[in-house]
Formats: sequence, C-alpha cells, structure tokens
Amino acid sequence: MRYTFDDNQQANEIIHAHQQLIAQAVVAALPHGVLAAIVMIGGYGRSEGGYVIAADGTCQPYNDYDYFLVFDGVSHARVKRLVAALPCLDDAVGIEVDFFPMLKQDLPSLDYSLMHAEMQSGHRVIWGDSDILLSMQAMPLGDVPLGEFTRMMTNRGCLLLLNHLEPGRAELSKYINKNYLAIGDVYLALASRYSLHYSYKRHNVHHLPIESRLADNFNRAIDTRFRPDEGAAWQLADLSCVTVDWLQAFADLESRRLCLSIRDGGNGSDKRSAKFGQGLGWKAYASSSLAKGQGCQQPVKNIFRYLRHRGAFLSGASVLRHPREQIVSQLPLLLAQAASNKAEQQPSEWRGRASALLGLWSLYS
Repeated sequence: MRYTFDDNQQANEIIHAHQQLIAQAVVAALPHGVLAAIVMIGGYGRSEGGYVIAADGTCQPYNDYDYFLVFDGVSHARVKRLVAALPCLDDAVGIEVDFFPMLKQDLPSLDYSLMHAEMQSGHRVIWGDSDILLSMQAMPLGDVPLGEFTRMMTNRGCLLLLNHLEPGRAELSKYINKNYLAIGDVYLALASRYSLHYSYKRHNVHHLPIESRLADNFNRAIDTRFRPDEGAAWQLADLSCVTVDWLQAFADLESRRLCLSIRDGGNGSDKRSAKFGQGLGWKAYASSSLAKGQGCQQPVKNIFRYLRHRGAFLSGASVLRHPREQIVSQLPLLLAQAASNKAEQQPSEWRGRASALLGLWSLYS
C-alpha cells in the first residue's frame, strides 16, 4: 500500500498500521450500522504524503491525517454529536488526526468545491464501502471556480497574519511553506494548468509567466512538504517576502476573478480608480460594497450569524453578507500594512483588527 511520495516501504508500513489503528478506534466508538465509510484525503490519500527520519532512524509521518466520515441513515444533528464524542487519536499516531462528517445521502448534491474535487480525484477508503464516492457528480479539477482558490488563499493568508501578530510561533516555517504552495497553485489555476499531483505541478510551474524566484520557492515548498527534515527551514526574515508574494498573487487572482484591476499596494480608494487604469488598492477592495462571492448569500441567516458572533466582527461590516466576505475583504489590507511596516505606526489598532479577523476566521474558515 503506497502512501508516500517516493513509495518508501518503511514509511508506508508505519502509516498503514496507523490507518488500521484509526479505523478500529473510530468504528469501536460509534454505534453499529451508522458509518458507511472512512475516506482518507490529502497527501496520504493520493499517495503523496511526506515523512521525516526520526532520531531512532525510523520514517515517521509528518503531514496531518485527514478523513471524511460518511454516515448513513443518521441526522445531521446526531452526526455532530457522534463526531464530537470520538476519541482524540493525535497522541496515538504522533500527528494531528482530523475528521470531517458527511452524510451518504448528501454525496450526489455536494457543492463543486476544491476540497470535494480533490477528494474525488485522489482518496483512499480505509474502511467500509470502497465505492462510496461514485454517487458524487463529476468535479473536474480544471473547472473548479476561481472563488475556491480565493478561499484557499484566504485560509493560507490568515496563517501569515498569525505570524505577523505573533512572530515567535513555532509553526512559522510550516505556514510559510503552505503559502508558497498556495501561491504556486493560484498561478497554475490562472494558467489552466492546475492538477492534483505535485509531480505535475512541479513540471507545469516552469511554463508559467512568473518570476523564476517564485517557481524556485514553489519547488522548494514541494520538497519541504515531502521531507521537512531536509534542507533549510523558512526563517522569520522570509515572512515579509512571502507576504509580498501572497499579496501579488492574490491581486492577480482577484483581478481575474472579479474582472477588476487590483493594484497590489495601490492607494485607490474608490471604484473610479480602476476605471481610469490606476488599479484598485486594498483599501478600496476592503469595501463591503464590493461583493467577493464567498459563502451563501442568505441575508436572514447572515444577520443571525452576526448577532451570534458580533464580538468577532470588524466595524463597517455588512451584516447581510456571509462572514467569510469580511475575512476575504479585510485580510489583504492587514497583510499589506504588516508588510509595509504601517502596522507599527498604529500597533494597538492594527493588532485589534488582526485579532478580530482571526477570531472570525476560527469560526468561518
């Protein structure tokens, strides 16, 4: 059974043993008959997982284990309770183990998202019905809406914001790496060359109209993803560089997706600046009047979301839009201020807004 990028036998055996342990623990913790399948996603699910060489010379997994638990004949409310009661298995396998619930009857109507498309294209059923995903609609990776990459970049950008807020975080190198992988994916998607497997990504990135430095950083990030214990780790000095690269990639993505001219670092304060070719700055982009197309636009539900979590909302937010709109809108401005050192001019205000945004992200990532 292959789980790793280079088919390392020792790593494969250890990871396979973990899968058996996890499957047994999950099945034992759930009532009989409610679970249809345990579907492994992510790098290990598509045979591209990474590993490290431990002090004792053994190969140990490095990436998280991610699973969809597909339930059958159970209500959404009960599924939430069942998953919440599952034992934590992180210590048993030495890495983070995450479960995402799903109902079998919902599979045919799943939304066309990047996560669902990648699950369909590359997964492994470690327990249960091996054909469980055949009822899903076809989701070609080449047709994934660009808004999905906006959401991916927002999630990765929030990791950068965490490090700007707390520069001494232990996950600094890991988070910078995730961002360079996301930046490369964005440019692949914009060139209609996005693919699931990193071997294809590595080949395709050299055909993109981007700086060779970005391509090199993307390839370095791929290597680090596979073997994080080899090569140089990303340092605090790289945080500003990756933030600037994130801002440029996000500007290119949103310019294409929203049919606007977004000028990274620009000072345009209203939509008229784009009309005259100056480009829209991040302050204008942050306006709640500019819809970002994130999340279901159901005003009544969004008002209730606002009332429930209003302590996490930023001032000036539209209560009629999904909270993710606010995260997408405000994140580039906060990162631009951090990259240009403008956050240091008003540290209390910037830290307050950054903390509020991250609080909202923790609820609606």
